[in-house]
Amino acid sequence: MMKVLLLEDVKNLGKAGEVCEVKDGYGNNFLIANQKAKLATNEVINKYKAEVKKKAEKEALEKAQKLQMVETLQTITLTIHKKVGANGSLFG
Repeated sequence: MMKVLLLEDVKNLGKAGEVCEVKDGYGNNFLIANQKAKLATNEVINKYKAEVKKKAEKEALEKAQKLQMVETLQTITLTIHKKVGANGSLFG
């Protein structure tokens, strides 16, 4: 038996980020070969946690920037000057 860190969700096994114990053949020949998992060593687990944390920080920063953009766009007033027809409509 070997422990693997799942890199993506695997049906009937677990979700991405979980450490699962699987048989050697299944781990080596399917999960690791298809890059669905990595051998669960302390180094690999710590690196994965750091990547997840970095991704979460990046997403939080992007969300803050988007909220700031929304606030900026809400303060802008746009006025268009255009001649209107006899009945007060722009077209027709």
